[in-house]
Amino acid sequence: MDEKQLFESAAATHLWDSVLLTQVDLTFGQELSVYYRSAPWNRAATVLDAGCGNGCYVHRLRETFGRKQYTGVDSASHLIRLASERYAMPNLTFACEDLLTFQGQYDFVVARAVLQYMKDLSAFLKAMHSLMSEDGVLLLIERADPVPYFFYPELPVVAALLDSMQAEQSKHRIGTANLFGNLRDALAVSSSLIVAEEETITVPSTVGGYKQLFKQLFKGLIEVAEATGFAETDFKAAAREWDDWCTLSESYADLRLHLVMLTKGHHVT
Repeated sequence: MDEKQLFESAAATHLWDSVLLTQVDLTFGQELSVYYRSAPWNRAATVLDAGCGNGCYVHRLRETFGRKQYTGVDSASHLIRLASERYAMPNLTFACEDLLTFQGQYDFVVARAVLQYMKDLSAFLKAMHSLMSEDGVLLLIERADPVPYFFYPELPVVAALLDSMQAEQSKHRIGTANLFGNLRDALAVSSSLIVAEEETITVPSTVGGYKQLFKQLFKGLIEVAEATGFAETDFKAAAREWDDWCTLSESYADLRLHLVMLTKGHHVT
């Protein structure tokens, strides 16, 4: 069974869906300031969530900024099916298509936690360029380099699990190691897209309710890794370590996200 089949199994789909929902609950409030402060976002009429997964993120955008037309696209049929069943409405539609061949023109393109899954960064950027209107913007949102998570007290078994997942992912895709360094290298080769803005935001567990979301998120990630075999580690030991961390009143975690906003440079030749 290959990686795609593993993640499309019924058990893995349920677990991964839960992880995606929790991720959005955890970080969406912190990400909103980027949209409110963005002139391109405020004037955009059409929005594409490129790699929308189960659709929860673009749904939250539509709930917050209702006067836009939204489209979500992803190649994972099992997740698009969930998105369509839950969220589809007149100004929010979903398509099951490959990002590299999908066609359309949008004022604002969001690619959130997508870059790390691409096999060919240059091909991805070229495809995003083709989806942007003449004055369009591409917003990339990814975990920050080099270590996106911080835990107190430290969690050596859980950290080893996360490292193993990253190593496995990097065998087949760009992965998260030096992700933004690779992005800058790709942008330097082509003048089709230029960086307009970038910033890093930190999501701390000390914000009201966030510690519970951290507990749910990493419990879910451990379960996904075990259900799919997408890592080599002692899953029971990782689960025990995480459960022990969750009982500590003084435990703390944070997650850092890096956001890069790109606009069109010269046209691709």
